[in-house]
Amino acid sequence: MAAWFSACFIRALMATVRYRVRGWDETLQLATPGGVVMVLWHDSLMLPLGHSMSPGTTALVSPDRDGEFLVRVLQRLGVGAARGSTNRSGQRALRESLDAARKGARLVITPDGPRGPRRELRDGALWVAAQSGLPLVAFAAVPSRAWRAHSWDRFQVPLPFCRIAVCFSQPMRITAHDLEHDAERVRAEVSAALAAMDERAHLLLQGKTK
Repeated sequence: MAAWFSACFIRALMATVRYRVRGWDETLQLATPGGVVMVLWHDSLMLPLGHSMSPGTTALVSPDRDGEFLVRVLQRLGVGAARGSTNRSGQRALRESLDAARKGARLVITPDGPRGPRRELRDGALWVAAQSGLPLVAFAAVPSRAWRAHSWDRFQVPLPFCRIAVCFSQPMRITAHDLEHDAERVRAEVSAALAAMDERAHLLLQGKTK
């Protein structure tokens, strides 16, 4: 019942939100032939749920009790789930993620989840992109007004009738060779792409960029 109520609340709340989105059509075209791995910071996880990107997307969700509740909520919102953390030790989750990606899913991973540190990139998403051979797209979502939880990630809940800007990066290709021999550079590039999309979303929200 709690999951049903939460999903209804989210659906009603997100129906009031107005979106400004850049790069989604290109990402969708990229995903259509064979899938795509998308990365988003954990604190922004709720923000895209009112956009048409949600149905047909699979999210990587932590295997703990909180994750079980989130899976039930997401399923009611049309979002699939693979269970596990972004650690390489989460072998089951990574295998499920790879299976979903190889079947053409739009796979969303929060690379600083499920416990942080906040906005610090971990290797799980990079590993999935490298093993699947699928392109990786960084994206950011920024609300005009939001409530922030007193949690490790300062999780954002958009306020009713706010605006949310969402920006998607150009695709990046990551190989197993890259991760093995130049992992620091790869992490820096993906972190930079996430930061750039966050900045672009802020500017889009302010009307300072097209």
